[in-house]
Amino acid sequence: MAVGSGYEGLSRLDAAFLSFETVNAPMHVGLTLVFQEGPLRGPGGGVDMTKIRRHIQARLSRMPRYRQKIRKIPLTGDHLWVDDGNFNLDNHVHHTSIPKPGNQESLRRLCGDLLERPLNRNRPLWEIWIVEGLADEQFAAICKVHHCMVDGVGGLSLLHALLSTSPVEPSGVDEGWVPRPEPSETQLLQLAVQRRQGMIQSAGETLVNALTDPASSRKALQERATGLLAFTRRGLPLASSMSFNQPIGPNRKVEWLSLELARIKAVGASLGGTVNDVTLAALAGGFREFLLGRGQLDSGKIVRTVVPVNRRAPDASTVLGNQASCWMVDLPLDCTNPKETLRRVHAQTLIHKSSQSALGGEVLTQAAEWANAGIMHRLVRVLSNLHPFNLVITNVPGPATPLYMAGAPLAAAHPHLPLFEGQGIGIAIFRYVDRLQIGLTGDRDQVPDLDHLSQTIEKSFEALETAAGTAKPLAAKTMHAAAGG
Repeated sequence: MAVGSGYEGLSRLDAAFLSFETVNAPMHVGLTLVFQEGPLRGPGGGVDMTKIRRHIQARLSRMPRYRQKIRKIPLTGDHLWVDDGNFNLDNHVHHTSIPKPGNQESLRRLCGDLLERPLNRNRPLWEIWIVEGLADEQFAAICKVHHCMVDGVGGLSLLHALLSTSPVEPSGVDEGWVPRPEPSETQLLQLAVQRRQGMIQSAGETLVNALTDPASSRKALQERATGLLAFTRRGLPLASSMSFNQPIGPNRKVEWLSLELARIKAVGASLGGTVNDVTLAALAGGFREFLLGRGQLDSGKIVRTVVPVNRRAPDASTVLGNQASCWMVDLPLDCTNPKETLRRVHAQTLIHKSSQSALGGEVLTQAAEWANAGIMHRLVRVLSNLHPFNLVITNVPGPATPLYMAGAPLAAAHPHLPLFEGQGIGIAIFRYVDRLQIGLTGDRDQVPDLDHLSQTIEKSFEALETAAGTAKPLAAKTMHAAAGG
């Protein structure tokens, strides 16, 4: 949403993540990047923080949002990105360590502690924690970015801006940056008026197009109406409350596992289904065994999941902000047969694709742009209390080629979702080169056994492999690579 003076306003969808945020539910997404030290190894061991800070500083020109903060427009309640005249890299890039030789469990524990902490809204909404002390001459970068800045695909553009596809990279130079002055209160109100005027003009252009090309407009309207109907039908009735859908606390627990992408594709080719279908089926089987082990597998209950769907145009992959709709997918907990589980998941995703339900979600987000910011904030709080779904599962197709930070190779990338109120588990899936990294985030008090869920998901995928006839000999399996945990 562009506004005057070159500043950009937050869309209603972006701003919704500010409204979802509470004391116990900070709304930042995360990514734990594990690197080989390589050329970033310091002369006395450990990592060279001077080089890392210099590298990030030189890359900030590619990430202008990283030097902007949020201002709230008075009266309207709209939000705007403005340059932070007091920007200081030291407020965002931090250095810490775990006791040597640091293992994956120590890194996960630190990651959970860092994810608990909200970002400072008086500054640009991001942090990177460089963690040394890992075994095998590795270090980690735990990245936090507020969800109002990026969705999964938008986050990829930031990842590519920070990292490189080449192990040999010329030394970056800070190009210098002069912040634009922050708008005054009067200017903020003028910008709000300009935003409304722009929306009215856009609506007028849409009407003119409809009058000049009624056939195309009628078809588009029918598609959007069909999608909206399919979306609302899938969203009703409200989800059953599960044992992990209690009020969340401030503490976080993190787990992750890594699967070979080729193995997932082999299951899909044998039984029928996409990578996303197979992954959801593995999660369904994992949740079934997890809840069964807790004695909480109630008859007739389902785990209703929100699966975000990218709605960007092909040429808009570098655009920031949230440009996604979603599917509602029910994980069939009553199914004990892996083949049948995959078949039922695949059938749901086919329905979503044919009914264009993601388009229906897009219709609702576009309609929200016309709503008053205060009304939208209250609607978001009501939606949060209704619990229309049990958890969020996001799947982002990451880079297919290796990435490097100042020559240091990226070995693994573990994603992390924020937890919404009343949702004690969130699952993020990230494809990097030839592996699928599955990151589990849980409320530490509700789900102290999150490691058990990680294990049951892994076993569920192995059961799918057995059913597909694609299972490898046990000795050849590398479910937890050294870098991947």
